[in-house]
Amino acid sequence: MAVSNKDLLTAINSYEDNVSDHMDSDAAQTRADLIDYYLGERYGNERDGYSKIVTREVYQTVENIKADVAELFIADDETVRFEPEGPEDIEGAQQATDYVRYVFYRQNDGFSAILDSLMDGLLQRQGVIKRWRHMEDMVTNHSFEEVSEAAFAILMADPEVEITEFEEAIDELTQLSVYSGKLLRTKTQSETKIEVIPPEEFAIDRSAVSVEEAKYVRQRKLVLKATSCKWDLMQIRLKKQRHLLDITNMTLLKKLLGILTAITIMMMMTTILVLFTICTKFICGMIVMKTTMMSLLKSAK
Repeated sequence: MAVSNKDLLTAINSYEDNVSDHMDSDAAQTRADLIDYYLGERYGNERDGYSKIVTREVYQTVENIKADVAELFIADDETVRFEPEGPEDIEGAQQATDYVRYVFYRQNDGFSAILDSLMDGLLQRQGVIKRWRHMEDMVTNHSFEEVSEAAFAILMADPEVEITEFEEAIDELTQLSVYSGKLLRTKTQSETKIEVIPPEEFAIDRSAVSVEEAKYVRQRKLVLKATSCKWDLMQIRLKKQRHLLDITNMTLLKKLLGILTAITIMMMMTTILVLFTICTKFICGMIVMKTTMMSLLKSAK
């Protein structure tokens, strides 16, 4: 059963009332103080004529712990290692380990993600790394000239191709229809993305003991209105392109139906003409045969 947007929003709001996030009153002030201590900000209780020195114990402690903990993850360049369960799994386990290392350190900045999450954990008491599969459509422009009707039909049937404009012509040599025009080819590319979620954007069900068992986990970020408007414009343009594509497809379909109808009529006319010719020859043959038989009978008498 599909859930309406209204019901979904109601459920989200109910969960939002029972989340533990960065702005909890019992932890927000402590987190703010830790950041100030780490940056070496003044304590706020300075008096004229007295020392205004600011100690950096928090900074030194965080940096020392961060280096020791980070070494556990990045010392041997294997953040994750897959262990084989049997001799037949050795090669597969090594390939999986190499693939995860490539995705984490090459496709993404895994080193910075580890350090940033450790920094958030030490200062904000919450370090979260998010992993997701990013899907992106890559659109490229192409043109085609004087392709055959069969090749044009293949282009029309390709789900990755959108024909934006075309024109039909008759080849002077073959007297067959050929097509020229422009098209858009859309290919969906996917890759694994990794990023550190800022503590102020992350929230989890207050009663949860782990992310896997939580009823509600969310990331909420502020988006500029210009970005939202740009997304809306992209959706409008996409709808217009699809509408134009539907019109183009209908026009092409009508033309193809007209061509098929004309070919069918020509085939029927040709068949009728052939049958008429055969019947005419048969009748003429019968008349000649009858005339010959009559002549033979007269000669016999």
